[in-house]
Amino acid sequence: MKEKIKLARERSCRRIAEWFRDIVLDLPKLQKMRMLKAKAKRR
Repeated sequence: MKEKIKLARERSCRRIAEWFRDIVLDLPKLQKMRMLKAKAKRR
């Protein structure tokens, strides 16, 4: 029983780490998009 809980916890931690990494990688893209949109609005 304890092993299953340990595995589940490791799996969820890995999922959170992957999700976090995706967000960190996407942040520059999102900021660039926002800047482009802001520039388009100024025109």
